[in-house]
Amino acid sequence: MGSLTDLTGRRFGRLHVVRRAPNQGRRVMWLCQCTCGHRKTLATDYLTSKGYRSCGCLRNEFTRKRSTTHGDTIGRHPTKEYRAWSHMKGRCYNPTDPRYGSCGGRGITVYAAWRKDFAAFLRDVGRSPPNGMLKRRDIDRDYAPDNCFWEIPSQSVSHRWRKSSAGARFRPAKRPRSSIETIAAPARAGARKERCRANG
Repeated sequence: MGSLTDLTGRRFGRLHVVRRAPNQGRRVMWLCQCTCGHRKTLATDYLTSKGYRSCGCLRNEFTRKRSTTHGDTIGRHPTKEYRAWSHMKGRCYNPTDPRYGSCGGRGITVYAAWRKDFAAFLRDVGRSPPNGMLKRRDIDRDYAPDNCFWEIPSQSVSHRWRKSSAGARFRPAKRPRSSIETIAAPARAGARKERCRANG
């Protein structure tokens, strides 16, 4: 058996070897202090050949980073801003998206800095107000910082969908009835009833 290498005082990533711990069978164990504050007992080979570099906190941080984008995709409840960003890309780049025909199908794209970077999108458009919806000022232009804004219900009256110059059809705003039409409608209905009785 070779001589024992004393690891006391050595550092392995976030782990600092404090002292030797009681053996586990034939395995030499070491008490390690992690920079996060936790202590962990590890065998020599875990430190020297298996690449352990933390008490487990490093792996946990990496997992959280993969599942969270600036706190906007925690668990199964992404924020309104993250959903708007995701739907915007779907409309432009996913042919199976129901609204692809009115966006990507017409050549509408997303600002390059936003395509893979939610943080850049959020920085440019900011947080949505209550009941806000991501809209474009000009529906014939791309999703870009100078063309996107958060629309709230009170603004929707002046921003109805319309027919674009490219020929894509959009739902027009309903025209409200005039006061004359409102008065005339019952009169026409009454006249029809009189004719039916006369012909009956």
